[in-house]
Amino acid sequence: MINAIQDEVQKVVVSMNECSSRVVTGVEYSKNAGTSLEEIVKSVDNLQSMVQQIASATEEMSSVSEQISNDIETIANVTKETSSGSEQVAQSASSLSKLANQINSIVNKFKV
Repeated sequence: MINAIQDEVQKVVVSMNECSSRVVTGVEYSKNAGTSLEEIVKSVDNLQSMVQQIASATEEMSSVSEQISNDIETIANVTKETSSGSEQVAQSASSLSKLANQINSIVNKFKV
């Protein structure tokens, strides 16, 4: 009976040693998991910062694109006005040329 108790106690000791070893292994796994999670959090923080920079750059690009669009519209309007002014100058030059020819014709009649 004592041998049986000693055998059972020995089995319990071996079992406790195995459990203790498994607990140590579990603690190591938990530490590794904690370290991995810290690295993941750092990576997510870096990613969030990059996304914010991209969003800011995109917003700035949108603003610049809008300004460029407005500038192009202004240039188009100035070009139309210049074209219209050029047409008026051409018409005025044509009218002046006709008037000059008429005056020249009238002056030629008075020549002695």
